Amino acid sequence: VYALGVVAAEDAAAAAAVQRAGAVAPLTTLLLSSSSVEVKQHLSLTLAHVARGAWRPVFNVGGFQALLDVLAVGTDAVQQDVMGSVAELMEDVHQRRALLSDLNSISAIVGLLSSPNLKTQAKAASALAALSQEDQAREVLYRLGTLSHVT
Repeated sequence: VYALGVVAAEDAAAAAAVQRAGAVAPLTTLLLSSSSVEVKQHLSLTLAHVARGAWRPVFNVGGFQALLDVLAVGTDAVQQDVMGSVAELMEDVHQRRALLSDLNSISAIVGLLSSPNLKTQAKAASALAALSQEDQAREVLYRLGTLSHVT
């Protein structure tokens, strides 16, 4: 895993080759199945180097849970990158409704409103603003005391 991350970090062409070789699916599966924070951190960094901002393949394999796992253990830069992808996904009504099925997911995004990284905060606010288009989401955000941040 570490070697894949190093290779992908050094060269965009190498990262693309790692993606084409199908590494995203097993890396994402490992991320979801691991209970070790350290292992999740290494996998998140490797996925960040391989994905290079294109988190959709990770989402396609592991759904929101994979992205939330990365958000939970990723560096500030990785959190910013992933939060941007989550914000984009929230533009789709079906994705918003899928995320609403797990209230812990919403709480994780709300938590990023307090990120020390201002761009991550802005992307979290953007995702929550898109999510708040759903009545159910507005109720949840109100209960979490967050609605004032997104309206």
